[in-house]
Amino acid sequence: MKSDSSLRRLLPFAAYFNICFFWGTAGVANKLSSSMIHPFFAGSLRFLIASVLMALWVGFRHESLAVGLRDGKTLAVGSVLMYFLNTVLLLFASRRVDAGISTVMVSLIPITILLVDSLAARKLCVSWVGIGGIIGGFAGIAVVVGSISGGNADPIGIALLLLADIVWSVGTVYLKYQSISASVQVQIFYQSAIPAILFFFCAVLTG
Repeated sequence: MKSDSSLRRLLPFAAYFNICFFWGTAGVANKLSSSMIHPFFAGSLRFLIASVLMALWVGFRHESLAVGLRDGKTLAVGSVLMYFLNTVLLLFASRRVDAGISTVMVSLIPITILLVDSLAARKLCVSWVGIGGIIGGFAGIAVVVGSISGGNADPIGIALLLLADIVWSVGTVYLKYQSISASVQVQIFYQSAIPAILFFFCAVLTG
């Protein structure tokens, strides 16, 4: 019992490490993949692999991939925003800016989520101290990006990264106010399969 309790206390730290590791290395992965192959094809491969793995995991758990119309619509909207449009913007941005800049810019997501959520709630969901923190956060990101780029950051690349943050935040806030009955594993499958299909069609249409 004592060991189980200790393990439970360690789980949040393990989760935080995984988030930092995969989030931190995503910028490097995007830079490498988009520099070797076209972003649309890179995205289709990425999400195809993820959806196949999740389908195998769902099958191993003897779950059904069937979802209701309401769940399907919610998952489709969230997937397009958070995993298709966001990834498209990140991949194209990574062709113009350093991987370090991409990683730093993505760290703005908690702030943009707060702002989008405040807009959805039609009230600022933060105190005056929080407002100061938001301003300081944007200022800090600007300083770090300027130091990484030597003051010559690509403005289009920065704009694409900022738009990617906003798109992700809109999708996050949208899903916050929706209820989905499907299991987490099934949700992840659709959040991988839908972008894989969209990326594949974009790759075909653009040759």
